Order: sequence, then structure tokens, then C-alpha cells
Amino acid sequence: MVRLIGTAYTSIRPSDVAALLGVSIADIPTIVHEKKWAMVDGLIEPQEPALEDVNLAPAECQIGKLTDFVSFLEN
Repeated sequence: MVRLIGTAYTSIRPSDVAALLGVSIADIPTIVHEKKWAMVDGLIEPQEPALEDVNLAPAECQIGKLTDFVSFLEN
């Protein structure tokens, strides 16, 4: 959810962040500090998170799994 907030919003109210994350409003300053977000005029300006390297399986392996799955559904 933190990633989505950082991607979707340029600014957001602290109460909305608390509701989206399911935390108390008292926890918001800690989250803002940990994520290195800015607090300007009472609004949080989240930063878009850096992309993480994802280890993907080779295409042949993925195609094989998809083929097995479709075959299973057909039978």
C-alpha cells in the first residue's frame, strides 16, 4: 500500500494515509520519516518508490508453466 500511495499521489492528507495504511494518525510522522517523504503545509508529499530488481524465470519456463496450466484447465 505504501508503494501505491507513493505512485498514485503527489500530495495527500495525513488522515488519508493513516486510513489507507490502517495505522493511527500518531504513527504518520514515523512513516513519513522512514519513507523520506516531505510534509508541506500539512500535506504529505510521497515520493515514488525506486523500482526493485525482480528475478524473473526464463521465458521458456514461463511458457511451459502456462501450457501446463491451460492443459490442466482443458482436461
